[in-house]
Amino acid sequence: GVGGRTGLSYDGLSPAGLAARIRATSCRVLPTVTSTLDIVHELAAEGAPAGTVVLADEQVKGRGRDGRRWVSPKGAGVLLAYLHRVRGETLAGVLALRVGLAVGAALASLGIDVRLKWPNDVVLRDRKAGGILCEARSAGGEGWVAVGVGLNVRSPVPPEGADRAAALGDGRPGLTRVAVLEALLPLLQRLEDRPTLSEAERRGYGARDWLAGRELKEPVAGWVAGIDADGALVVETGNGVRRVLAGKVVAAKTPGAARGRSDTALAVEIRKTEITPRPFQGGELAATLPLTTRAARTPDEGAAAVVGRPAGAGHLAAG
Repeated sequence: GVGGRTGLSYDGLSPAGLAARIRATSCRVLPTVTSTLDIVHELAAEGAPAGTVVLADEQVKGRGRDGRRWVSPKGAGVLLAYLHRVRGETLAGVLALRVGLAVGAALASLGIDVRLKWPNDVVLRDRKAGGILCEARSAGGEGWVAVGVGLNVRSPVPPEGADRAAALGDGRPGLTRVAVLEALLPLLQRLEDRPTLSEAERRGYGARDWLAGRELKEPVAGWVAGIDADGALVVETGNGVRRVLAGKVVAAKTPGAARGRSDTALAVEIRKTEITPRPFQGGELAATLPLTTRAARTPDEGAAAVVGRPAGAGHLAAG
C-alpha cells in the first residue's frame, strides 16, 4: 500500500505518484521520523511485503553505524529505508557492501562517480556524501534486513564541514531525490542473499574502494589491500595480513599515505612509427612525451616498448 500524510509532496510528487515513479511495491512518505529504519522494522513485524519503502523529508534521530547520529536536514537528501526479506542465508555486513555497490552503480548512471569507504560510507571527492546501514532482525520465524541509505543530495555544506562532507548535487546541477531513487530502487530489488561476495562483486567493490592502498592508523596499523569474500577488510601489517571485521576505520592523513594508488593515469597513443604517452595527474594533462619508434617496428612491437606506468598510477589506458 501507499501511505503518508494527505497532501504531502516529495519533490512535487504525491506518495502514490512517487510509488509509481520508483516502482515500489509499497511506499510510505513521512514528513518527519525518528528513524526510517525503525518504521521498516515495525512494518516488517506486521507482515509488510518485501520491497517496502519508507522515505522521510527529515530524520530527527537517524542513526549510523555504532550508534552514531546521522544528520539529515529537511528536504535535503534521500532518507530511505528498504525492507529486504531474507530468502536464503545472508549476513547484514555482506549485504551492506552489496548495497554500496548498488548505490555506486545508481549514481554512476546519473553521471556521479563515488567511492565506497568500508564498511558503510559513500565518498565523493574524498568527502562523505552518504552512508549505509543494514540491520537484521526476525520475528515468528521470519527474518528480514532493514536497509538504510542516507544520501546528501542538495544540503549546503557549512564551511566548517567543507573538508569532510559533500552534496551529490554539487557537481550535478538539477539533481533530484526522485532521480536518485529511480536509479537505486531497481538495484535494491535485485539484492541477493549469498553469505559471501562473488569474485565479480569483489572486483566491482575494488573499483570503488576508497581505502584500497591507503595507510591505516585504526583499528590496526598497516596498508589496506582490499576486502575478502566475507566482506572483511584486509590489511597488510608488519606482522602479516590482518582481517578486520568491525571497528572504527581511521586512515592516515599524512602526504603519500596511499600506496599503489593516485589520481595519475597514463594514456598511450600508438601510431605506426610513434608512441605518445600522456600522463594525467588529477584529471589534468601533465605532459606529452612523443617517442619515435624504429620504422622496422610494428605497432605491437612499439607498444611493447612502453613498459610499466608512472609510480603510483591508478590505471593504464591504451588507445
